[in-house]
Amino acid sequence: MPHSASCSPRANYWLVIAAMAAMTGFGIVSESMAFGWDQPGRWAPDLLVGATFAGAACWVWPTARGASALLAATSVAWFAANVHGPLLFWHRGTLIHLLLAYPGLWPRSRPALVGVGVGYAASIGGWWRYEAVTIGLSVAVAGLLLYEHFRAGGRRSRHRRVVLWAGAAWCAALVVGAAVRLTVGASSGAMASTLWLYEAALCTVAVRAAHGIRGRSQPTTVTDLVVELGEHRSGLLRDALVRALDDHSLAVGYWQAQHGRYLDPAGRPVELPDAADRRTVTRIERDGRPFAVLVHDPAVLDDPALVAAVESATRLTAAHAALHAELRAQIDEVRASQRRLLFAADEERRQLERRLHEGPQQRLAALRETLHTLGTDPDGPGAAALARATDRLEHTMDELQTLALGLHPRELGAGLSSALKTLAARQALPVRLDVCEERFAGELEAAVYYIVAEALTNVAKHAQASRAEVEVRRADTIVLIAVRDDGVGGADPNHGSGLKGLVDRVEALGGTLGLVSDRGAGTVLSARIPLTRQ
Repeated sequence: MPHSASCSPRANYWLVIAAMAAMTGFGIVSESMAFGWDQPGRWAPDLLVGATFAGAACWVWPTARGASALLAATSVAWFAANVHGPLLFWHRGTLIHLLLAYPGLWPRSRPALVGVGVGYAASIGGWWRYEAVTIGLSVAVAGLLLYEHFRAGGRRSRHRRVVLWAGAAWCAALVVGAAVRLTVGASSGAMASTLWLYEAALCTVAVRAAHGIRGRSQPTTVTDLVVELGEHRSGLLRDALVRALDDHSLAVGYWQAQHGRYLDPAGRPVELPDAADRRTVTRIERDGRPFAVLVHDPAVLDDPALVAAVESATRLTAAHAALHAELRAQIDEVRASQRRLLFAADEERRQLERRLHEGPQQRLAALRETLHTLGTDPDGPGAAALARATDRLEHTMDELQTLALGLHPRELGAGLSSALKTLAARQALPVRLDVCEERFAGELEAAVYYIVAEALTNVAKHAQASRAEVEVRRADTIVLIAVRDDGVGGADPNHGSGLKGLVDRVEALGGTLGLVSDRGAGTVLSARIPLTRQ
């Protein structure tokens, strides 16, 4: 059932002041009519009981309107007995109603509803004047309190524990008073003692009921609840609300117009409770249309201000989740575009390398064979010029081959392990390899190759190292790459375009690149690239 909005804090303040003044004034008038002011021992405790219920009613009004109304009714009924004698027991009807419906206005079980009805009937009909009936009704009320306590779940069970012992104490005071009257009669001393015990039990009920509502820890504003929800960013909204409201039965559903019903975040239908269900429905709208629904224990949202906070926080959290999902989709699209550009660039390099190999390199190789054929006579005319042309041709072919290898390593066709062995063999310093034989996607193998090649190039140029180590292994869904040397260290990750290009390549594959280079302790270039994106 939808909850209504609460009054403004200022209106609540003046309403509470007016109600407190009215009940206190009525109490003073009633005491003056029932007792003489020269008998403070009689009117002071009586006034204290009614004022305690009146104060409790005003205190809990902003938080629990139902309990506040019942506390106020008990206060008025208590004072009314001083004005009109037949109303002597009416406060017991409203008090039983409070105890069995706490912390709301209406009982939530059929036995409790029957108990409230019997309580009002006994109070209006004057059944409480009979000691045996008083004992029986008191025991029945105590049993219903115990039943409601064990029947309630979650936060409501903890709330009911607050009034369980206070209500049991009130019932015990009734039983003791009735038993004393049955055994020793209505002597003035015994009556006074049992009356004080009864009045003390009543004050205990009022104080415990009020403290149980206002003293409980719960977020009461939009800011508090949003902050509490924001502390659990990794979980679903439902999980955050469960932690914030302490209700493990809570369910969250979002309106799906195409299905005409509420679905939870996993896409399962959210069944709304029927009349027999103890849970309550809070519907949340946005722009006048159904947006979400909360199915929860009635006790967790018995405060209209808290309802408004939950509704606003749910809207804000859902909007934040939608924006986060949209941003995540945009980031994924950018990364996908990076991967497509990277793949296209690698494919273009591969094609260019192939064209260089099949075109200019082969023609130059044919020209070299021709020059060798022409230069078979070392003493022939032009032999020296022919030798110089052959040397220049060899040099040009070496440069062209180096360029082709830089565009795309042809050795990757035989696998990453084979390509890295060839790369290590071309280095000027010893390189120890620890490379898994597993094949990966082409763009990942190319990225690993370029990482190792760039690292070994930097080792040869700057590290003054005597050896290097290359490790490539798979850990679950991650490929781990590490290149270590025993050089002087002190490498600057922000220096040079080679490392920056590697960072772009690795991040395009969803990975990370790291550099550790302490002076005098060598350098470690490492990378982590996920297989899940391949």
